[in-house]
Amino acid sequence: MAMPDHKALARPLNPHGGKSIPSLGRPHRTADTLGKSRQQLALRVDAINAAKNDIALLVIESEAARKALARGASMRSGCWPLPQVCTQNLAAAIHFLDQYAELLRREPMMES
Repeated sequence: MAMPDHKALARPLNPHGGKSIPSLGRPHRTADTLGKSRQQLALRVDAINAAKNDIALLVIESEAARKALARGASMRSGCWPLPQVCTQNLAAAIHFLDQYAELLRREPMMES
């Protein structure tokens, strides 16, 4: 029975005569596709910022309604002010959107 040689490399260091080939799982990025990737990233970050602004506006309006009710102002029936738990959850959503946007900004662009 043959004995395995554990000292041998599983694959050669440069299997194609010293030329590296692009990975099958990762497309080759040209300057054009790299520019599009950056543009898509910027659009995602802009969308996150717009969502954060909309959520912040809801929290601000809810707090304004809460203060108005505390002063005895009459308000039409509805969902205002938001329950305190809801405003806390919205504040958490803003925090996590901030974190996600920061991760996107730090994401390295694949260059080949």
